[in-house]
Amino acid sequence: MNLKIVYSLIALIGMINIFAPEPTLQDTLIKQIVSNPKTYSAQFATLPLDLKRRILQELASKEMQPTAQLPLNMDDVELLSWSPDGNSLLALSADTGKVPVVLLDAKTGTVRKTMQEKRNTIKKVAWLPGNKVAILGSFVQVPLIYLWDLTSGKKLSAFSIMDGKKGQEDLAWEDPRGRHDPRGGDALSPDGTLVASPSAVQAAIQLWDIATATVQTTLKENSKSGIAGYGRSHAISWSPDGTMVAAGQKNNDDVALWNIQAPNTPYTLYSPIRSTDHIAWSPDSTKIALTGYLEDDIAIYDVHASATKQPTATLYAKIPNHEGDMPKWSADGKTLYINKYYHDQDMQQWDVATKKFRNNLPSGKLSPDNTKIAQSNDKKKTTTIFDGATGKKLFTLPATGIMAWSPDSSELIIADNEPRYSLAAIGYGRQQASRQLSRWKLPSCNFTDEDQQLTCLFNFYAQ
Repeated sequence: MNLKIVYSLIALIGMINIFAPEPTLQDTLIKQIVSNPKTYSAQFATLPLDLKRRILQELASKEMQPTAQLPLNMDDVELLSWSPDGNSLLALSADTGKVPVVLLDAKTGTVRKTMQEKRNTIKKVAWLPGNKVAILGSFVQVPLIYLWDLTSGKKLSAFSIMDGKKGQEDLAWEDPRGRHDPRGGDALSPDGTLVASPSAVQAAIQLWDIATATVQTTLKENSKSGIAGYGRSHAISWSPDGTMVAAGQKNNDDVALWNIQAPNTPYTLYSPIRSTDHIAWSPDSTKIALTGYLEDDIAIYDVHASATKQPTATLYAKIPNHEGDMPKWSADGKTLYINKYYHDQDMQQWDVATKKFRNNLPSGKLSPDNTKIAQSNDKKKTTTIFDGATGKKLFTLPATGIMAWSPDSSELIIADNEPRYSLAAIGYGRQQASRQLSRWKLPSCNFTDEDQQLTCLFNFYAQ
């Protein structure tokens, strides 16, 4: 290179260094605290609020190390499910051929049982009394249920819930990534013992007893609206108290409500929402939120239940949503969260009492207590944890994939998207892959006072 050019570059670099702003004392202090928060745990409480905000902003951008990493010898993890007591974890694979079903100790990662099942699309897991589990899925668009005894590792039964007929998958399962599911709702009863399915041979919805593989109750239709039955019921959802079932009509605006104690007398709700595809009940079973795949708005109805008669409903509010779906209620029923289908980074927060928009939040998988949002970024291979009330970034986790919150919202488990291949060949030209389960212990700093919240978060980083 020409020496004149070299000298010119050296001079230019020197000028840049001269005019570059020197770090302030505050910048230096932030850098020191972020590099070793444990050393400054006592001094943090004395700092000004704006300085605490900057420190937590820097800490939230740093990649956290997991509490534990658990190897999992399976190919493609399709679903993770915590047991209600938080002690066990079920991992299911979508690998070709047989599907491994692995029962793990949630704390240590020790494999308790490994079970095999035919290849199908796994949609949901229901934990049942007596250490049993029901795996709900589909094979060639036929909804299926597999009942397993977790103590013995033996399959107790396997049956179809479509009257033995093949057809489109009209049941409603939760997407394990917390993203859009066009069959929104919940066809599984709150106690996990019954599943609601449209009948293939009559205008009705059948309630199947999972333990006995038999139809316990048939919810019949007494009108010509054509809501119930195979190919008609697009969203099926149980009330949280287990007394009512709601179903939407995929080809018109009607929604049917049944009291399961009065199965022959449904109430037909003529909704302003076209082609209802998601029905979300409030936690106290007094309201339902409806969305439709041909409608941008959300309708909220008051549901008036009866112990022996059909329920009734009256319109409570209509929320302009603009291309949204999957409404979710907060645990106290005071807030409605709405993921926006065409805007993956946006989730709206609505105040139910005032019927007003409250805040825009990052979209993602809400923790059970609604205090945290987990948003995966496949390109960056990270998962960001946001505050469920304010949308502020709390933590950055260097992993992405299928995720599951613990029942108490204190932990998140992520099945890494990147497989790790062993040298052992299986079959012809195939290598065995394993996944890494990363477990993250995350605090719930649910303080209305910002100073207390920042101190709580900093103390977690300083551990």
